[in-house]
Amino acid sequence: MPTSLMEACQVDGGGRWQVFRHVTLRALGPSLFFAVVICLIQTFQTFDQVYVMTGSGPDGATTTFAYYVFEKGFQAFNIGESSAASVLLILVLACLSYLQMRVSRRWVVEES
Repeated sequence: MPTSLMEACQVDGGGRWQVFRHVTLRALGPSLFFAVVICLIQTFQTFDQVYVMTGSGPDGATTTFAYYVFEKGFQAFNIGESSAASVLLILVLACLSYLQMRVSRRWVVEES
């Protein structure tokens, strides 16, 4: 991060909070946006922890969407329901990513 911008903000009367908010967060905006999108997608793809530790738990208490797709497709051999659920998962992730991109236009500024 350029220290000259931080110093300019302090010279103009900005305190620590203003420097953090207007300089630091703006500079970290693209990286934070990338991390938020990747973490959101990763949370929907949680499978291995559920499969190894609980196997869907008692009465399906820890079933995630990815585990549901696996369970319907490879354990119950219901390929149609499994593929429909996976398409639904892709659509949900695409919609959430689109919403994040729309919202991020306010706080992600890429300057050249």
